[in-house]
Amino acid sequence: MVNKCQDYIGTPYKFGGTTKEGMDCSGLIFTAFKEIGEQIPRVSYKQAEHFEEIKKEEIKIGDLVYFKVNSSRINHTGIISRIENREEIYFLHASTSTGVREDNLLSKYWKSKFVKVTRPQI
Repeated sequence: MVNKCQDYIGTPYKFGGTTKEGMDCSGLIFTAFKEIGEQIPRVSYKQAEHFEEIKKEEIKIGDLVYFKVNSSRINHTGIISRIENREEIYFLHASTSTGVREDNLLSKYWKSKFVKVTRPQI
């Protein structure tokens, strides 16, 4: 799944987008699942309810992470792409400013907005 998302690195951000021309965060996850024949909800807060939640300490590559960014409900998602050590856990997502990119889940910005992690059963 991660490799499907990596194919979109550099894709510009577009609200509601699901193609190389532009995509949003939940569109990235939705499209990657669609490419392997799995149907999941289109929006991030529904994606967060679709899969089983796991403990943050059990996080591994391929898990989905969810955030509240200036919102009272989950409105951002990404997929764990690599784990360097306990302080460097990276996820792929579609940033509104720079499009599909990789960021550290444990950076000050993302750590403060983190809500939960789920593990897709595929």
